[in-house]
Amino acid sequence: MRFLLPVIFYLFSCTAFAATHKFLSQGAPIQAGTAEAPLKARLYATDLRTYESVLFLNPGGLIPALAMSGLAEALAQAGHIVFVLDNPGDLPIQAVTLAADLAKVMRTNLDSIQGLPPSLKNPALESLPLRAMGHSLGGAVLGAEIGNTASLFQDIILIGVSRLVTTPEAPAVNVTMLLGERDGLAARSAVDQLAAKLNTQTRLIPGVNHFCIITDPNAGAPDKKAQDLPTDLSSDQCVARVASLLLSLWGEPNSSDKG
Repeated sequence: MRFLLPVIFYLFSCTAFAATHKFLSQGAPIQAGTAEAPLKARLYATDLRTYESVLFLNPGGLIPALAMSGLAEALAQAGHIVFVLDNPGDLPIQAVTLAADLAKVMRTNLDSIQGLPPSLKNPALESLPLRAMGHSLGGAVLGAEIGNTASLFQDIILIGVSRLVTTPEAPAVNVTMLLGERDGLAARSAVDQLAAKLNTQTRLIPGVNHFCIITDPNAGAPDKKAQDLPTDLSSDQCVARVASLLLSLWGEPNSSDKG
């Protein structure tokens, strides 16, 4: 029965998550690091007493950070602090370093993050679980971190990823593999093979294709979008299904009751 719960959980999640909590930040830019090596992201967080985790979300190729706002907002409403990586040129080439360096700053020097709301500059947040998530190419580049025995991340979530730029000999962190049932770019057989190498399994999301979680219809490479399979779901519905599945896997309800 417990294996059916995630399926039941998101099959009925066909509408957007309700904005039940006030946003402290809804895509505002933040920056850490140095002028020569800036660490930039978009922040999504709601005004809560406690939080579940800090999530670093890496968009795919030619996907601006703000185009991931739907998923970021849904997870923020559920009590997570979400940083969507703002990759130079919208290409996630340096994403592994960016995510890892931001995670280190979150652990050790919250005050140095420019644009972070004052209420989030709380030392208690430095002990929150850290997660990294990558969509498409944004997930493929996270392979090196998956094999990093000194990684700060508790979990790494890959969405629509069939191969990694660097495949580790063995995973050093927990890996979650998500695949839309209508994904026209990531072949199910290839995703299953990668999942087996990473000691995990593929979790299918009914009705979701490769790009429907992207809120901006103009984002993404046109040639790649042309390869995707059609879906009857709206972007909001796709986001709700992905977010609901993640929260069920993490043992959390659809929305936080911590306000």
